[in-house]
Amino acid sequence: MEMMKESKDLIGETCRLLKGTLSCYDKATVDSSADGLDRLSALPAFPLSLLAIAQDGDTLGLRIASATYLKNLLRRYTDRELFSPEIHKEFRNQLAEALLKVDQAVLKVLIEAFRLVVTKDIVRENSWTELVPQLKAVIENSNLISGAGYSQWNTLNALTVLQAVTRPFPILLTN
Repeated sequence: MEMMKESKDLIGETCRLLKGTLSCYDKATVDSSADGLDRLSALPAFPLSLLAIAQDGDTLGLRIASATYLKNLLRRYTDRELFSPEIHKEFRNQLAEALLKVDQAVLKVLIEAFRLVVTKDIVRENSWTELVPQLKAVIENSNLISGAGYSQWNTLNALTVLQAVTRPFPILLTN
């Protein structure tokens, strides 16, 4: 219960700071908020809080700002471990699920973050073997493919995720 409260507190603080960085009227607020986000980035749960805001932030601007900060954070840690293997696995799974549900504007930013994870986990380490079978099931049950009236999975998002997974593996054509 205490961990859930800490998570909500971190999400609330992250939201407040992200909103501060979006303030175009006060440079001091922007700088202070950016410094606060940099301090929070050392916390293991920070990427998960950014992902939660990217999915459920109260405005599109906030969701895009959160997705952008997350993408840039992952880029900064490309050659280093951002968090423990357990948290990394939870994060990548939550990121993949979020990609299947978010609106197109957020998807465009988050897919870049996802490509960084794919490069590390699939291309370099071959450690996310369950992703493709899960993605196949998602596509089969997505809103445009399943034939059901409603699905929680967006077909276009799922195909974008599939493209991000396959993109690092060019097909060599021989004549």
